[in-house]
Amino acid sequence: MVKLQKGNNQYFVTVPSAIVRMKGWKKQKELIWKEDGRGNLLLKEDE
Repeated sequence: MVKLQKGNNQYFVTVPSAIVRMKGWKKQKELIWKEDGRGNLLLKEDE
């Protein structure tokens, strides 16, 4: 489950480490939020 958290005047999400390992992401990986037209948010790799 992704969790929404609040930091210093900004919000951030925490992605489970199992997903990060599965995707092969490393620290500082840039991701983009996209909406699918039905109100669902998708987290995508910045290509």
